[in-house]
Amino acid sequence: MLISNFSPVNITALMMQAAQASSAAAITGTLYNPQHGSTYYFEAQHSNAVWPECNYRFVSYTGTCDTLDLWQGAGANQEITLRAPTDNDVDVWKLETDCGLFIDYSKSCNNIDIGTGSKSADNSDIWRLLPSGNFAEWHFEAINRSECQDRFLTFNSDCNVHTLVLG
Repeated sequence: MLISNFSPVNITALMMQAAQASSAAAITGTLYNPQHGSTYYFEAQHSNAVWPECNYRFVSYTGTCDTLDLWQGAGANQEITLRAPTDNDVDVWKLETDCGLFIDYSKSCNNIDIGTGSKSADNSDIWRLLPSGNFAEWHFEAINRSECQDRFLTFNSDCNVHTLVLG
């Protein structure tokens, strides 16, 4: 899946890899198109470095799901399930961790941190997945920050920096 950068040293691509298929995905076709209830690994696409040079590349969370960053491999703490917030939205998703918490953000333009939380009353856990134009790559846009410059999930191009923020 692809995400936007917040400075010239940040990279913006996330590649979608299916972790588990939902029954709906089997009916509708490819898992490379986002599917409600399907679980994915999201891999940062570093343009200036490839694996194994850049080990930290999978969107990850701790065992208690309270911290998000990039991790070295794909496993249980890197599985993210897409949940459609309503039946009417297209390419709009909640990103659910294995703990049942959702990846969320602040609606304040002064706060670029992302985290996890339970169901959000202000819909600060809804993301639009915008295709990058490359196969299975997407931008993650925080849809309730439309007035903010920093509204895309981003990561640093420096392989030693594992932080995820809005940019």
